[in-house]
Amino acid sequence: MRETVEAIVRAVGAGDDVLIGRLLNRFTQVADFDALVHLRTRLYTALRATTGTRPNGTIPAAPGGRSSLRGSSRVRVFG
Repeated sequence: MRETVEAIVRAVGAGDDVLIGRLLNRFTQVADFDALVHLRTRLYTALRATTGTRPNGTIPAAPGGRSSLRGSSRVRVFG
């Protein structure tokens, strides 16, 4: 399982959408809760290492770090 997680992290870093899809499909067939938490932690750590920022799960990422939804009354921004 950890090998699949590391492969997903590498594919995300490379931006290989096709490979990410294949790996996630394989991952979902056998993953339990602990594996899902491990994947999330690895992706979070990899993002921080490459961008130096903290991901915010409440809004989607946008170019320049500014979301087009930031001014919307439907989205609350925390952090």
